[in-house]
Amino acid sequence: TNESKYKNLNFGLSAGGKLTVIGSQSIIFEYDQLLTKQDLDVQPKPNLSLGWEVGTATHTFQIFAANYSQIIGQRNLVFNTNDFANGEFLFGFNITVRF
Repeated sequence: TNESKYKNLNFGLSAGGKLTVIGSQSIIFEYDQLLTKQDLDVQPKPNLSLGWEVGTATHTFQIFAANYSQIIGQRNLVFNTNDFANGEFLFGFNITVRF
């Protein structure tokens, strides 16, 4: 990635949500759209994540598919080149403990 062609001041919109389906099972989703046009031939793609969440008395389990891979959200917003519609996505799994 040629980072010198990317702008340092970027604006974007993000939305995420959780829809409870049955009891402790939910559908989770997230969408991020970069609003700033970069000085590149190919512009970054929007971020999309879809998943399933199951909660127990002590844990929450999430499995999801997303078209972005960075831990830092700002890097995903500006550098993502994966297109969910073309099958360019990754799988993830989270476990959290509830006290």
